[in-house]
Amino acid sequence: MSYPDPNNPYGQPPQQPQQPGGYAQPSYGYPGPPAAGAPYGGPPMGPSTMPGTVRANQVFLFVIALVQTIWCVIAVTVLIPDIEDEVKNAGTGAASEDLDLISDIGTGVMYTLVGVTAICVLLGIVLALQHGKGGNAVRICTIVYGAFGIMGGLITAALGLITTVLSILLIIFAAQGKSAAWFKRPKV
Repeated sequence: MSYPDPNNPYGQPPQQPQQPGGYAQPSYGYPGPPAAGAPYGGPPMGPSTMPGTVRANQVFLFVIALVQTIWCVIAVTVLIPDIEDEVKNAGTGAASEDLDLISDIGTGVMYTLVGVTAICVLLGIVLALQHGKGGNAVRICTIVYGAFGIMGGLITAALGLITTVLSILLIIFAAQGKSAAWFKRPKV
């Protein structure tokens, strides 16, 4: 009995080992069996339920938006009128024109900060609402939002401490692998 020549290009192809599940190993460019959890041989599906860290980020975004809204209300109702009252009580005379200019600059800066904070509130709410169906861009925007939240929280006082801590947690949770898997999952 003769054995086949291993260098013969026309000989039988080597036998492929069997995979678990009864499917043969794909050969000659034919597709193999679908991957576990992947319909129709596509890429594996991501998590089917939102991980706890992603849900926590969603809640943190709503809380940060609430804290920023409270700051806007306090700024408009208390801080800006206090600036104007202090300038009025400061004195009269030649220096009053300079004080009026300082008052106008101070209130202008405060209104600008209130406007920027209001935009951040809206952005935080939009990001929180997109956590359930958004893609990887939502995760990246959440990380950037958290970085700006840290900077903004350092500027303000007691309310800023809440914003700073929650913003740090936003970055930590959004950078984890579970969050990446959730946001990179195929959308239906």
